[in-house]
Amino acid sequence: MSVEHLWQKLTAPHPALRDPEQRCRARLLAPLALLGALLCLITLLADLIFRPTDPSRLPVRVMTMATDAAAVALFGIIYALSRTPRYVLAAAIAWAYARCSLWSTRRWPWA
Repeated sequence: MSVEHLWQKLTAPHPALRDPEQRCRARLLAPLALLGALLCLITLLADLIFRPTDPSRLPVRVMTMATDAAAVALFGIIYALSRTPRYVLAAAIAWAYARCSLWSTRRWPWA
């Protein structure tokens, strides 16, 4: 199996989507969700490997790791929904996540 064939299988929209515009939107959302999950997973692994285990910062580390793990799970859900006829719901969840992330970054710049 080639990489191109694997990519087609990973990003193919649901067969129930007949409209070319809907298929295009669903096909664009799937790789974005995969990329988001991959980036969050890399962040989680980098945090586990490279961040020192200072006991005084343990609560912050646990919260950071929990947030990263939740983001990986959320992007997994977005990806799974993007492969169904409910890709619009997946797009809405992705938009809400991005909006909340921007809001929390401005509210808590130290996070």
